[in-house]
Amino acid sequence: KYIYPQWKVEPYEREILGYSCQKAVTNYLGRKWTAWFTKELPLNSGPWKLAGLPGLILEAEDEDGHFSFIAVYIEKQLQKGGSAQIMMKEDIIFTKTTKENINKMVIEMFEGDGDFGPVKTKTSSPRPKRKLNTIAR
Repeated sequence: KYIYPQWKVEPYEREILGYSCQKAVTNYLGRKWTAWFTKELPLNSGPWKLAGLPGLILEAEDEDGHFSFIAVYIEKQLQKGGSAQIMMKEDIIFTKTTKENINKMVIEMFEGDGDFGPVKTKTSSPRPKRKLNTIAR
């Protein structure tokens, strides 16, 4: 069973994409998150694993600014009972894979020698090792 983040709704409001949004904060999987959700779209959903509010999350960011999600487009279907299409980022391409392959790819990208898939890098000095910074700590 999926356990939602434990949100604290705060009395701050702002507008995102023409929707009135309210602020909420949580500590979830090792990060402090701030999210803006709208009750005008009563969907218990949001980006990544962020959900559990009484409306759709249109924007979320971790306290360190390492990860952020911003809705850039919402298209409502006009017919009765229609759905909404929400775009969180333009030009998203999906490829079916496994969690193990994703984890291997991420580790190679951050801790490898600088070559990643079709992207090749060349430097005059050795590439320093970086600490892997995953969304869930």
